[in-house]
Amino acid sequence: MSNDTVVMRMYTVYKDPVDLPDVPFAVREFEILPGEAPRPGPLVGMASSLEAVRMSIPPHAGTCLVRSADDDPAIVETWL
Repeated sequence: MSNDTVVMRMYTVYKDPVDLPDVPFAVREFEILPGEAPRPGPLVGMASSLEAVRMSIPPHAGTCLVRSADDDPAIVETWL
């Protein structure tokens, strides 16, 4: 992770991510910093089902945002 002041972390759930062709579902962490676009962080989970991959999302990420029409089609949801 970076040494910059991280304001928030978000966790994005992907279905059939392009960069992981044999993985049905994955969760990636992103860092949110003031005045910057979200920075990709580590992959935090991979699983064969949505329910299973959600288990890798940290408990403090308690708010789920559904994908917006402008999101990449692989994005299922994002947790804050």
